[in-house]
Amino acid sequence: MVLYKVAVFSTLLCSVYIFRENVVPLFQSFGAWTLIATIGWQLANFITRKWVYRYLSSDFTTNDKAVLVTGTDTGFGHLTAIRLNKLGFQVFAGCLKSDSDGAGLLRSNVIYPEKLHVLQMDITKDDDVTQCRDEVIAELAKSNRKLHAIVNNAGVADIGLIEWPKDVEDIKHILDVNTLGMVRVTRAFLPLIRESKGRVVNLTSLMSKIALPFMCGYDMSKSAAAAFTECLAGEMIKFTVKVIDIEPWYYSTNICNFERYAQNALSKWHELSEEQRVAYDSNTLHCVTEACLFILTNPLNVSPNLYEVIDAIESGVTSCDPEPVYRVMRLDLKLIFWFYIDFLPRDLSYFLRKLSLQAFELYVLTKSKLD
Repeated sequence: MVLYKVAVFSTLLCSVYIFRENVVPLFQSFGAWTLIATIGWQLANFITRKWVYRYLSSDFTTNDKAVLVTGTDTGFGHLTAIRLNKLGFQVFAGCLKSDSDGAGLLRSNVIYPEKLHVLQMDITKDDDVTQCRDEVIAELAKSNRKLHAIVNNAGVADIGLIEWPKDVEDIKHILDVNTLGMVRVTRAFLPLIRESKGRVVNLTSLMSKIALPFMCGYDMSKSAAAAFTECLAGEMIKFTVKVIDIEPWYYSTNICNFERYAQNALSKWHELSEEQRVAYDSNTLHCVTEACLFILTNPLNVSPNLYEVIDAIESGVTSCDPEPVYRVMRLDLKLIFWFYIDFLPRDLSYFLRKLSLQAFELYVLTKSKLD
């Protein structure tokens, strides 16, 4: 599919070159042509995806395809299961509890109830995943469909500094769900995906690229999940299986629950030893809760439009040539993070992050004194 982009890009570049003296007389330097080439590639990407791929995808049907989605009790997984069911896929919806309120709501909200199969799947348990795989294989045989995609969505989060948990069990649980759970489900269903030449869609996070100091467990798990996704993509090339990474910023799902995180941070603080409380002092707790409040409740930072992420997941599942990575957020934030993560040298981005953290701590302490 890259050849289509190269063809469109070459056509655009040749057009600019032919009319360079009449249309763009100022574009004579190497830097100017580099800018033209960059813009031209983005235009070629847009044109190809908007028209060429849409034409090539016109014969894509969902009648013979099924999709497995994990973590469908709430949030992105819940909405993804509803969207894919609406598109006509047979949807296997993994829920932590098949009789939960979220599972019941899912059953009542889909357009095609006969194409929805709710599975009780705790992705931290091998037996649960194995049993679900056997159920999926049996159902696929009945409906004469193939498993087209896995959407690894299930995830958990928590806040607190690395020393704050009493032991590593809290961090272990986050890793077990966000990373090992993703690996466990993928390994179990990958033979079915190889057979159908389908795709694996993994929800990681932009936090895999920019780590916050009070979300170590979550950031570790998402960084590992992103690395797993990239490794898997390389391994699956020979099988023509596409592996897609969805990197959303903050959206107003249950995972962005400030009250729960603040309560957890306070509980961990009270369990610290006297030496640890003296070392960190209460200002640290205040800074952590304020940072959490700012990140998880600020409407400029947290988007209510969950369907931006669902659209990216749908594209990953249905597009004939999906993006390898979807960075999902508002355009202004996307430009800021592109500059911070992709453009700046690593040492300079670290320096700016350090300044930002110190400035935020100073702001919080000044604000608390004024209050």
